[in-house]
Amino acid sequence: MTADHGCPTCGSKNFGNIEMKKNSDGTSSWKNQCYSCKKFWYSSP
Repeated sequence: MTADHGCPTCGSKNFGNIEMKKNSDGTSSWKNQCYSCKKFWYSSP
């Protein structure tokens, strides 16, 4: 799971992991969506 820092836009802890994306360097990132402000962002697992 991701570190629980909350949404970078509004600070809400109410968000979900949408999908995992593989990066070209072999690492992966989670695509998250905030349920409060509806913004998306990526975080590393």
